[in-house]
Amino acid sequence: MSEHPYKEFQRLYHELVRDHADDFSKMEIVEEEELVQNALKYFEKAEFPLIYPAKSYAVAIIYGLMLKKTYGIPITESLADPDLFMGHDQYFRPYNDETKDTYQSILAELYHRGGDDYVLTSGWAPQTVKYFHAECTEDGLNQVMEEQYGSQS
Repeated sequence: MSEHPYKEFQRLYHELVRDHADDFSKMEIVEEEELVQNALKYFEKAEFPLIYPAKSYAVAIIYGLMLKKTYGIPITESLADPDLFMGHDQYFRPYNDETKDTYQSILAELYHRGGDDYVLTSGWAPQTVKYFHAECTEDGLNQVMEEQYGSQS
């Protein structure tokens, strides 16, 4: 897996931010085996409980799309990165021969529903996009630093 520049932003973000609103211990979560339909629910309504591991598939797809839009990284390359979330999501499963059909089924239905716009604006997706920007972009990291330490000028 090649090292992309956003990884440094991601590392710094996780060094700076210790209190995460999406910490598993702070959320109402349910574990269920059904992946495709439960992942699609993440895009339907922003409501609890969050269903794992399906939520992790949905978030990975959003990150994959945002990495493509922001850095030109192919979605499947991002999804195949076992360190996509730097170990902060115990439910995440990278894209590989074992998970390929699940990811492809979710993506096919999302694109049937409205493509990139649907993926990035529906249900919980806007909150995930916000996390992506804070975690994986220079502007987002600068904003986090300003919030944590105030203006340095």
